Amino acid sequence: MSTDFKQAQANIAIAKKAQELADRAHAEHDLRKVAKELGATMKTSELVGHTSQVPEIGSMSGQAGSEAFKLKQGEISGPLSLGRNYAVMELTERQEPAMGDEFAKTKDSIREQLIGTKGQQAWQLFVDNCRTRLSNEGKVKLNMTEVDMLLGGKRRS
Repeated sequence: MSTDFKQAQANIAIAKKAQELADRAHAEHDLRKVAKELGATMKTSELVGHTSQVPEIGSMSGQAGSEAFKLKQGEISGPLSLGRNYAVMELTERQEPAMGDEFAKTKDSIREQLIGTKGQQAWQLFVDNCRTRLSNEGKVKLNMTEVDMLLGGKRRS
């Protein structure tokens, strides 16, 4: 019981330190300096993407990544709870993905492909709705024996 209490008190103290670090870093616009003054460990990483793993932070597809990718260059995050640890991040460099020549060359064909796919889906939905309506009104009757034979014993829904 006292171990749980001590752990809870330690977690509260760590959260307060992380908040202090974030608040002072925002005020002074210098995470490195404030981290050094408070005795916090300062680490940097290489450029990361949404699927990257950062040591001691974890997956950038989680909470840390969602915060990091919202930051503008030079901005400092608030305290991030990472299980038993906390982190405060500063975005020092940002690179946007290149949408250069390759995208320009393929965007028209991608658009046409998407339009074709959506058109096929819309047509199939129209046909299915017409078939259902006409069947419900008794204007069309399917010979299920023939349908089964045509589909090789596999009935369509």
